[in-house]
Amino acid sequence: MKKQFEVPVTKASFGFLLNSEGKVLLVANDYAERCIMWGLPGGGIEDGENPEICVVREFREEVGIEIEVVTFVGVIERFKPEWELNLHATFFAVKLLSGEARVDPNEEHVVGFEYCSISDIKAKQEMVLGRNRIVEYLVNPQKYPAHIIMTPDEE
Repeated sequence: MKKQFEVPVTKASFGFLLNSEGKVLLVANDYAERCIMWGLPGGGIEDGENPEICVVREFREEVGIEIEVVTFVGVIERFKPEWELNLHATFFAVKLLSGEARVDPNEEHVVGFEYCSISDIKAKQEMVLGRNRIVEYLVNPQKYPAHIIMTPDEE
């Protein structure tokens, strides 16, 4: 099994967008038709981007809406050797500027979206990436910003 320094770091950025009912926007990703995984809109930081620019671009690409970063929520670092994952993810609270969420047929992985309550997230049968952390933030946003280093077996 590879050690952490042997796996390149993937830098990514994600956003919490809440609607007027306090539900958070999640997107459904279909990776190589293996399984549907739900998660916050976001993705990898490209060359020349900072985390804020990345999350704005990712919302535009994934669900066709314009957002603005409101505040920094935290950073999660996660190393999962069996996935060859060495992730440094930055999270923000964001607000909607314009548009309505939609799935772009040209978007490679996003196959759906849904505004979800805490009970919706807990009830999802498909995998929800960061399920526990999303619920934790929705329940107690005052706890943030935070820097979390996740253990390899933590969900």
